Amino acid sequence: MEIYSFTVRGTEVQRSGATPEALDPARLFLPEVPQLDAERQLLAALHTELGLSLPRFALTQGSLRTITTRSWTRAPRAGEGFVHVGFVRHRR
Repeated sequence: MEIYSFTVRGTEVQRSGATPEALDPARLFLPEVPQLDAERQLLAALHTELGLSLPRFALTQGSLRTITTRSWTRAPRAGEGFVHVGFVRHRR
């Protein structure tokens, strides 16, 4: 179930739902902040807000690979597959 989401491409931001203040793209993606600093701020915000972290390899070796996904709001069409991914948050 999607509660909120956002996509940032350049200066364009697409939103869905109410994004928590700590993850607000208007706070995290400021044009005057260098990209590397912005990425660090985003990682810190994800860790603080959701407890997420990246493997050291990803942090030291650069960007992770990306993939293009199909629509999440419609059933797969002929020839398209799908994967359901769920996340469970564990507090320590």
